[in-house]
Amino acid sequence: MSRDKLLVVGDVHGEFDYLEDLIESTPCFAVIVAGDFGFWKSPPFAPHSNEQQFIHQYYDFEVPVYFVDGNHEDHNSLEQLVDLHGKNSPIDVGSNCWYLPRGCVFKLTNPVTNKTISILGLGGAYSIDKHLRTPNVSWFKQEQLRHKDIIDLQPRDDIDVIVSHTCPEVILKRVAKTCNIPYNRIIERQTEKLLDNVFDIIKPKRWVFGHWHQSAQYRVGGTVFNLLNMADHDGWYRLLKV
Repeated sequence: MSRDKLLVVGDVHGEFDYLEDLIESTPCFAVIVAGDFGFWKSPPFAPHSNEQQFIHQYYDFEVPVYFVDGNHEDHNSLEQLVDLHGKNSPIDVGSNCWYLPRGCVFKLTNPVTNKTISILGLGGAYSIDKHLRTPNVSWFKQEQLRHKDIIDLQPRDDIDVIVSHTCPEVILKRVAKTCNIPYNRIIERQTEKLLDNVFDIIKPKRWVFGHWHQSAQYRVGGTVFNLLNMADHDGWYRLLKV
């Protein structure tokens, strides 16, 4: 099998068996996860302080797996990684997995065609279930995108793909309709509004996101938006030509 495609997937939620199977069955040279990867030291919502290894590290992925953060990750640990390594390039978290800090721009090269794709990662989203979770254990105040995460971004026309967890405000009404959610019930939109600020200055060819556990495609001007479902549900991945 010629591995000449970029695989983008929606929320994995730590279901890494599904991700491994998908990698083995598709002609991908790399994977990008649009948040809710499952960066925990034990299964989500049941972390144990005595665990020393993150659950993805029990796997050995065949191709590089990159992920932006969602609203279901250990944000304290991710923040420590950014403090140590900076946010300008992917951070190696073991098992052929790499965290894309918010605002990180990086390039991937197709090993078959030698063509390069430029990607901007922008994680973060709001948890509607945070009242059911434990602060600093299964919920973290850093979950949403913040102004400081995007302040260094400048207008540019060389970004091919933006990968975020949720969507910019410009398409939120359409996403709400897809999900059968009344738009006026989406009260907390900090991350979506900040992503709108990004879309004002950067117009990629494609914008990929998850979070909403549905699949759909939208278009605004020259940008195609792909909403990806969660792992092992219809529409949870796309293969992109590079």
